[in-house]
Amino acid sequence: MRSFGLLCCFVLVMVLPARSTTEVRFDAAWWNGLDRADQLVAVQGSMTSYQAGYRDGMTFGLGEGRIGYAQTDKLVAKFYPMFSHTIGFYASAISDFYARNPKSSSAEIGGVMGCLTDRNLESCEAVAKQFSE
Repeated sequence: MRSFGLLCCFVLVMVLPARSTTEVRFDAAWWNGLDRADQLVAVQGSMTSYQAGYRDGMTFGLGEGRIGYAQTDKLVAKFYPMFSHTIGFYASAISDFYARNPKSSSAEIGGVMGCLTDRNLESCEAVAKQFSE
């Protein structure tokens, strides 16, 4: 009978919706709490997400197929965010950004990555200013 009670408790815990007790922000506090290996993984994930988000957003925004697939592909390729340096370079650049801009500690790494792309739409100075106000 006791096993049945434990099983019921386990099932209830697994079925009931969980509530988050904390909010995670991928900002300077989070970044500085990571060790170097975790920073490298975070950069790699951020790069992949940034590129996928850009590609999907452009495709959706241009109305895939509405202006023709070839034209859509050309526009996406023209502004596609490229990261030509090593992952370690970007990890160091993010650390440097936060060290140089302590008032911009609320900037999340996705925004910082945006200013580090080869074809950035916004300078790192502009990102720092945006988050220091």
